Amino acid sequence: MGELHVTVSYHGAVIEDCFVPVRGAVRLGESDDALVGFPGADLTVYRVGDHYELNGERLGPGERTDFVSGAVLVQLEHVERLRLPRVVRGHFDARFLLIAMAVTASGMWLDTLTSVAEHPAGGFIAEQYDRVRSELPGGVDDRRTRRTTSVQPNAELYMLPPTRDHLVDGPPARQDDSLTGFSYYPWYRSVVPSSRDSNSARTRLSAHPDDATLHAVIARDAYQTEKWEGAHHHYQWLTKEDEATPGWLLGLALSRKRLGMHRAELDTYERLLLQDPDNFLALGNRAVSLARQDRWSEVPGALSRMYRAAPDHPYAHVFEGTCAALQGREDEAIAHLEIAVSERGLMSDDMQIELRRDIALDPALGPLRADPRLRAMLSRQLGAAGPRPSY
Repeated sequence: MGELHVTVSYHGAVIEDCFVPVRGAVRLGESDDALVGFPGADLTVYRVGDHYELNGERLGPGERTDFVSGAVLVQLEHVERLRLPRVVRGHFDARFLLIAMAVTASGMWLDTLTSVAEHPAGGFIAEQYDRVRSELPGGVDDRRTRRTTSVQPNAELYMLPPTRDHLVDGPPARQDDSLTGFSYYPWYRSVVPSSRDSNSARTRLSAHPDDATLHAVIARDAYQTEKWEGAHHHYQWLTKEDEATPGWLLGLALSRKRLGMHRAELDTYERLLLQDPDNFLALGNRAVSLARQDRWSEVPGALSRMYRAAPDHPYAHVFEGTCAALQGREDEAIAHLEIAVSERGLMSDDMQIELRRDIALDPALGPLRADPRLRAMLSRQLGAAGPRPSY
């Protein structure tokens, strides 16, 4: 695992060039707690195994991605740590080791080496510089001398708790309007009702920490406002107190879905289905969770079980469309989503909100959000009530 190389340019001029360690998750962009700040986006980069995840895109060692917001260009690169070759017995060079230690201790070793390169006088030091440079992946990049910030890990960053890092196996649900150029997020938020009870419930919870009703109110509000961690915390507390309430198990599973905790999400659906074998939302989301984990041989059977429980439910097309999107079958995915949107009047209010939430935030549908075919479909079905360009 290396580091994230972040370069921010404004009208072609580099204004930030730094390396960011990613231990769990780091924020970048417009948020107050962003480790590297820049306008036009609010990104969270997650460490998932040996890769980084952001906006549904996976960056392996040596891979990079760019995005543009107006005059701002942001370049993100997964850079491997430098590993110097192991010393072979019989060829140990003490002078080389001393010079390496000296320039490393100075905290300016790249700049020192570059300075030597610009004033080659030959001799031993120039020879050792060539040796070090030959071991650097891709050589010494002179752009790195323009760094403006030295970043250290910060325990107060907005990140997933270390105790659950191993449960995160996918990117979280989040808006990416700055990348798609369309206002999916405001379109989704426009139908989410404002909470009237959550503030009172939070105030009363300090005096009544074991009141399940208060936890349930706060959990629901946290989920409705995309505070997935808070929803997970309260639903987990509720299910530990009483696992016999299906709504609480479903809330826990859905918050895990939004956090990218798909193995834990799947386990929660299995627990819920032991109590309620025909729970439609658990069956449909279970099929999608299997698809997210590349357990494709199990997906057709899971979808068939869902259809047996609810043969004509319009939301089944959302689950089918998401599975198709995960396999890169965009036309089929959009066709399923169009059926769901056209039949939204048959859904409950909560499920209509969930439909918009999936379209606007689900990372599996991220590539579709930038696809003109999805925008055309929503315009066809919703007219002026659909998402609009964000410029």
